Amino acid sequence: MSDIIQPSEIHPSHVVVAAKAQVSSLVNDEVVILNVDTGVYHGVDGVAAFVWQRLNAPVTVNDLCDAVMREYDVDAERCRADIAALLADFANNGLIQISNATPA
Repeated sequence: MSDIIQPSEIHPSHVVVAAKAQVSSLVNDEVVILNVDTGVYHGVDGVAAFVWQRLNAPVTVNDLCDAVMREYDVDAERCRADIAALLADFANNGLIQISNATPA
């Protein structure tokens, strides 16, 4: 990936999905993710693990935020900002794909 994705570039209508070049597993309360292209492992827990587990199928950023707000006590503005930052980090590490398409 040549360009760094900034959280401000991620919009509620964008569709996100786990990249094909990764494998992940739930270990206790943590999700361990391997980027098979780089060989780098990533570990996430808490809200990040909750989000990751919803990325097996294409989903809009807005739908992810709605799911997080139903599960956790967080306001919409904070949720959108935190989810955008998390998704930008996932994308910059080659773990997800982001598109403007409508989920299937």
